[in-house]
Amino acid sequence: MRNTGQKRGFTLVEVLAAMAVLMIIVLMLAKVFRDATSAWTVGTRQMEDNINGRAVLDFIARDISTAMTSGTNCHFRLLSSKWQPYRFPNAWCADELWFVSLSGDPAGGTREAREIVYYVTNMTAHDAGGNVVDVANRFCLKRAMRTSRSA
Repeated sequence: MRNTGQKRGFTLVEVLAAMAVLMIIVLMLAKVFRDATSAWTVGTRQMEDNINGRAVLDFIARDISTAMTSGTNCHFRLLSSKWQPYRFPNAWCADELWFVSLSGDPAGGTREAREIVYYVTNMTAHDAGGNVVDVANRFCLKRAMRTSRSA
């Protein structure tokens, strides 16, 4: 005898088990997506830092190249207060770079002499009280320039 009153389908236990497996798969995919997004963000930040670093080095190289081509004598002054024999024997660790460069056409009329200095300082930030404080282990490269005109 056939029982025709029985319907075919999934039991509640089977549906709950399938939902649990699906939930685990969705959570694993969400973690993979989050990790990939984080890696993309870190990579993008590093790329932007590299681009900014190259721009700064190009700027410094342009300054130094004008100093090198502006005359036969080019003087660099390196100052430091720290002796570091383990890095370069018989060398001071330089924290300031001074030089003079000339702009303008040497055959033309007025030229401009620029005294340029690059130096390293501590990075600063404002605390909750609005006071300026140094940021630990973070440094900033700064540039200063003084110009004078000569004929």
